[in-house]
Amino acid sequence: MSTPQSEYPPQPGYLVPAPMNGMGTSALVLGVMSILLAFIPILGFVSYPLAFLGIIFGIVAVARVKSGKADNKGVAISGLLLSILGLVLVIVSTVFYVSAVKAGVDGVDKATNAEHRLGYSVSSSSGGKVTVHYTQGDGSSGSAVGIASPWTADATVKGNFASVSASTYTEFGEDFNKADGLTCSIVDKDTGKTLVTNSIPPSPNGHVDCTTVDLNK
Repeated sequence: MSTPQSEYPPQPGYLVPAPMNGMGTSALVLGVMSILLAFIPILGFVSYPLAFLGIIFGIVAVARVKSGKADNKGVAISGLLLSILGLVLVIVSTVFYVSAVKAGVDGVDKATNAEHRLGYSVSSSSGGKVTVHYTQGDGSSGSAVGIASPWTADATVKGNFASVSASTYTEFGEDFNKADGLTCSIVDKDTGKTLVTNSIPPSPNGHVDCTTVDLNK
């Protein structure tokens, strides 16, 4: 069976135009790149222009194949489909990362504004008076000067941080070099767990500090 001949065979000296396959190849490359980059943090946003260009090039390439200007039909269709897939994947990854960032921000906000019921206590080994400073409210502080030992107080604190510190208190006429030991502690009133405790041995002008930055754990 003979091969059908073109109705208008090329005339001697006539050059047949080369197939215009560039758009199909470009669409394929852009589609593959948009897929590879889609789930890489930050860099993945480059997939948006790559995928859009790949779709445009793919449509043009398919149109050229249909009009006979190109002969790489498989490459053109593959490039178009891969570019569409790359666009879908980068949209999915964007939704995922935005959700993750929002969850992180919400978590930080929750941790920052979480309230904790705490119990502070300070005592001196001799039972002498102490001066106390402690965290309360939403970052404010409370204090008690020259208060009898043992001293206790309850407070509601927001966030992760809480602190109580105490120093020996010497009244007028007392020995300023009197040695006294100090102990402090912070207790979670809801669980009864001691979050931090600290003691110093007897010493002149003693000072003790109890601090925690893990209230939300």
